[in-house]
Amino acid sequence: MSTQAVGLLIFLIVQALNLAGVSLDFALVEHGLPTVTEFGRRNPWLAAIIIIINIVGLIGLAIHFSNGRE
Repeated sequence: MSTQAVGLLIFLIVQALNLAGVSLDFALVEHGLPTVTEFGRRNPWLAAIIIIINIVGLIGLAIHFSNGRE
């Protein structure tokens, strides 16, 4: 598997995690329970982890769009 393909895979995994997180938040709201977003607002360590994971996804996308120089 090429480096660019791995970069795209990392980006897609992070986006799937984002979609799962938003879906979980929606389900929790629908059931009147505290959301992951609310928990993240009270606990900066969780917010930091979510931001770091998204940065890793952006790095994966940057690797995917690189011109293949290794």
